Amino acid sequence: MKRYMRKIWITLLLTLPCLFAYGDETQSITLRTLKGFYVSAESGYLTDSSGNLIAFTVAGHEIAFGDGTARGVVTFAIQGRPVQQGIAYTATYTLNADGRVSKTATTSQGVVLHYDLYPTPDGSTIASIQTDAGAFLSGVFTRSSGKEQQNQQ
Repeated sequence: MKRYMRKIWITLLLTLPCLFAYGDETQSITLRTLKGFYVSAESGYLTDSSGNLIAFTVAGHEIAFGDGTARGVVTFAIQGRPVQQGIAYTATYTLNADGRVSKTATTSQGVVLHYDLYPTPDGSTIASIQTDAGAFLSGVFTRSSGKEQQNQQ
């Protein structure tokens, strides 16, 4: 019994600092954290009207202005074939208390898409998942650290 309790205490001592550290990091994210030139790659599946899964990939770039707005351009492919190239979009995003960022993107064709974003504390990397029904798409955005970034904004 003593050995079992000792393992529990050791586990708690190792785990609790991680939980508190996570809480501190999510609270440090602001709209200004998400600023800069990001490149992205996403992949997954969409469903058609019959419920069949269709392979879908997207690559592009986005400029986040640090005020809850962004703009970008993407190319996407369905079943491995490029379908649309250079699709422009605008986006808005809001911070949630749990550290998640809600993003709404509107393409130049008027298509509205929704995402949950999970940024690192410094905003240099963002994990993304689309939250629209029938979409199984996730990916990563990586912020450029180059000097050209300043000229793009």
